[in-house]
Amino acid sequence: MGVFVEIWELQYLMAKKVVFKYNWVDSRWVKVDDLGFTVVDLNQVGHKSDCFILVSHAKQVFYIQGQVDPTKSIVCSVGQRVNKSIGVDGSIEMVIHEPLCKEYPSPKIDIDKDNVGIYEGPECDDVLIDDDLARE
Repeated sequence: MGVFVEIWELQYLMAKKVVFKYNWVDSRWVKVDDLGFTVVDLNQVGHKSDCFILVSHAKQVFYIQGQVDPTKSIVCSVGQRVNKSIGVDGSIEMVIHEPLCKEYPSPKIDIDKDNVGIYEGPECDDVLIDDDLARE
């Protein structure tokens, strides 16, 4: 992952190639948090001697600055555009979005058998749900 810096057009005898120059994030500063989000520190630049990629190898992402630690950013993928043919006559363009986090945490539910059916809210008293009334 990195931050786009420049576009370079390389001219050979009979061909042109376009490459992107990036400030790559040092991989030691790429982490996956407890919720499965990829978190990076964009100020930690690495791979300085290998900063170019072909345009065809680039993948667009955007970064959301962290609320708790502004030096950290969350990596979010941009949807991939795909053209699909439908029938003989037409085609449709679709955007495939990857999930923002790769792995969701498993919920921790502590069930107390004496309190089954009691639900609590932040601004209300306990509410007892009577299963017999709910079935009528």
